[in-house]
Amino acid sequence: MAKRIRITAAIFTLLLLTVLQSAQNSATDILSQYQKIQYETQKSRLFRYEDGAPKSNYSVVDNYGYLWLEVYPSKIFKFNGISFQNITKQLPQVERDSLLNNSLISDNNKNIFFVGRHYLYKWNGYKIIKYAFPRDDRIREYQMIKNKILAVGDKGYAVLKDNSWKYIRIPIKHYTQEGLLAYSFLWI
Repeated sequence: MAKRIRITAAIFTLLLLTVLQSAQNSATDILSQYQKIQYETQKSRLFRYEDGAPKSNYSVVDNYGYLWLEVYPSKIFKFNGISFQNITKQLPQVERDSLLNNSLISDNNKNIFFVGRHYLYKWNGYKIIKYAFPRDDRIREYQMIKNKILAVGDKGYAVLKDNSWKYIRIPIKHYTQEGLLAYSFLWI
């Protein structure tokens, strides 16, 4: 009789361990599913106009993980995790008015740039840095090529390299997007 009780106890113990192991695996599966859902929701989030999101056609994410939006006409917003901040308010009104459409660009290092008629602006994490185009010229077209910014003006073109413009004065009367690319091969 004692032998039978020991066998029954052993069988009961094995069944209990099996049930506990199954419950632990199930809890681990539930936890991993929960973590996966949390990760997926962190990657994407819906911003509605009612929540203060400006209507935008273009957005980029910078090297700090902040969302940037470009709004027509001439406004650049940064989402700081709580609200949208109009970054262009840091610029004088005349410079805000001269921002080019679709001027928000990002390089391979996720640095944020935007372009005006006389300046290229770079966000360094807490303020705007200006790179002035030559005073007697104005930026007509621009393009990011191989992590460098090429800007074409009325009187020449320039490449932003090592935080300064390398400017070449060439009269450019009629240029097209193909012409912009042709000039880019000279510098890059």
